[in-house]
Formats: sequence, structure tokens, C-alpha cells
Amino acid sequence: MADLSKTHILAIDAGGTKTLGLLKCLKTQETWYFREGSASLSHDLSRACDRIDKVAKTLLEKASCKAEQVVLVCGAAGAGNCINRKVLEYQLNLTFSDVLISNDGRTSLYGAGLGEPIIVLAMGTGSVAMRLDKEKKEAQFGGWGFTAGDLGSGAYMGKQLVSLALVQLDKQQLKCDILMNKTISRMSGKANVNDEEMKQAIAEWIQSATPTDYASFALLIFEYADQSLFAQKILKDTALWIEDLAETAGYKSERFGELPIAIIGGLAQAIKPYLPQEFSNILVSSKGSALDGALFLGEKYLLEQNESLKLI
Repeated sequence: MADLSKTHILAIDAGGTKTLGLLKCLKTQETWYFREGSASLSHDLSRACDRIDKVAKTLLEKASCKAEQVVLVCGAAGAGNCINRKVLEYQLNLTFSDVLISNDGRTSLYGAGLGEPIIVLAMGTGSVAMRLDKEKKEAQFGGWGFTAGDLGSGAYMGKQLVSLALVQLDKQQLKCDILMNKTISRMSGKANVNDEEMKQAIAEWIQSATPTDYASFALLIFEYADQSLFAQKILKDTALWIEDLAETAGYKSERFGELPIAIIGGLAQAIKPYLPQEFSNILVSSKGSALDGALFLGEKYLLEQNESLKLI
């Protein structure tokens, strides 16, 4: 007989910019939603775990729901590292008995295709590609984090911009490009200070900056794309890295070339006009979000559990 004790699925999408939570009652289809700040397990693991835990507990309170009624599915940036994943799992298991944790690329994969074969490029603060092939086998590409990876991501764009702006600052050529000037002004936080104070402020910004801080500069790049040669350079480079990630995941290959490809994440819509035309033309719309993917995986888990109970 099927185990009907689990009546809710709690889906969490924890990334470098924000953490989204959705609790769904399977009987009534009623949903509750909550949003928190960034919670990448790769950057400040303790704070990320606390924020994810807060999202989960807040949703329980909103719905007047008991933890034993819930299957919790969390897709988190940095969960590809098994140590990070076990730390988060331990904290969540203090409240929840059924916890499924994966990297946010996997929940994006199942959100975009809802279980159908697809290649998904998740482009936000970080970047990762996932593939679900016709044999239902999963594969991940990229997702190595800000320090050595995340090529084509928002944080990568911001890091490029900061580096270029610092070179122009040293050359005393900020006035030659409005984007360079805006970047230095934002980093220094002061409009009219002497050079020594400005450079000190910039040094302090660099010392404390997170991937989320770097990713916030991506908006400036898009804003001044028509006025700045540096913005155009970064956008061209970013677009090429995104196409390269798609090719690594199987785009243009003989074996996986027929799989649909979707781009999701905070960067997805803004970067599309700058992608190579041939690549842009073959992109499909995502069927859902990473939260939808987490819900899909939760329902799949319950179905498999119930099927197993029937065999006992």
C-alpha cells in the first residue's frame, strides 16, 4: 500500500544571487512562496545553510505544516561538492526526514524539460550546463565556481569589467569610456575624493567582494552596450563562452546534436541578442524554472517510494 504520509513538497532554489522557496500541498495544489538572499554553498557555507534552513522553516510556518509531512528538494549552487552537500543535509535533517539535495543545475535541468531529454545552460551569477539524454542519463558540464570557472556567467562578466576598469584607471583614461567611469565610481562609492582615498576604497571593495557583487556589474554592461567598446568586448566574449559550453554539453555533436537546448537563469534573456545567430535560432523556451524542477524531482521521488512499498 502506498505511503500517504507525505502531503507536501518543499522546493528550494539556492543560488549566488537569491534563494527561492516554494511549498506545495499535493492534495489541494495550494502553494506558499518565500524569498531570501544568496545562498551559494561555495561561498560562506555556514551562512548559505542557515538561509536555506530559514526558507524551509518559514514556509512550514506559513502553511501551518509539519516537517514530517514534507519532502524537501533543494537545488543549491556549490552542492556538487559532496562535503558542502553533507553539511547542508545534516542541518536540514535536524528538521526534515526526507531531504534531497543536488546542485542547482540538476533542478534547472528538470525544470526546463520536465523530465524530457534536453540540454540546459543555467546562466546566472554562475554558469553550469546539464544534459538529460534519450536514455535518461544525466551529465554536468562546468559549474566549477567563481574562482576557476563560471565562464560566461554574470560574475564572470563583472570580473572582466572590473579588471578592465582598473587598467583604465591606471592609464588615467577613465573619461574615454562612460562604462569605465561608472564602474570605478561604483567600486569607490565616492564621487569626489582624492586619488589615494579612491584607491583605498577600491582595494577594500575588492577585498570583500563576493561573486554576487561582481555579477551585479553585468547590468551596467548591458546598460551601456551601445556606448562602450569595453561592454561590447565583454558581451562578445561572454556569448562565445556560452556557445562553447553548449558545444561541450553536446550541441553540434553527432550523438546529442538533436537534443533541444534551453538557456535559463538571470542572464538568459539579456544575453540572447548577443549570441551567434545560428546558435540563438535553435534555442527553445524552458518549460519551467529550477523550482519547477525541484517539484518534479520531489513528485518523482514520492512515486518511486510508493511503487517500492507496493512490492513489499
